[in-house]
Amino acid sequence: LQDLEVAFASGRVEEADYQRQRGQISSEIVACQSELTTLAAESPAEGQGEIESMISTRRQQRAERSAGFCVKCGAPLQMSDQYCPKCGLKLK
Repeated sequence: LQDLEVAFASGRVEEADYQRQRGQISSEIVACQSELTTLAAESPAEGQGEIESMISTRRQQRAERSAGFCVKCGAPLQMSDQYCPKCGLKLK
């Protein structure tokens, strides 16, 4: 909006175009402010519940794939590992 006002004041934009563009920009500003007000009113805990659920699911999936720990270095192993990812010990 400031750029438009500067362009109009310097004579680069005609008054008809200025009025039309100012109306469009003002409408966009009002819509954005309304959306921000709506988003600010929502509880941040609503989104956190979904995130916590995703984290819990991911942890459960990782636990199900876990194959224990390396007998040589103690690094955690996955079911698909053929070698220890830390020390390289060949697994069964």
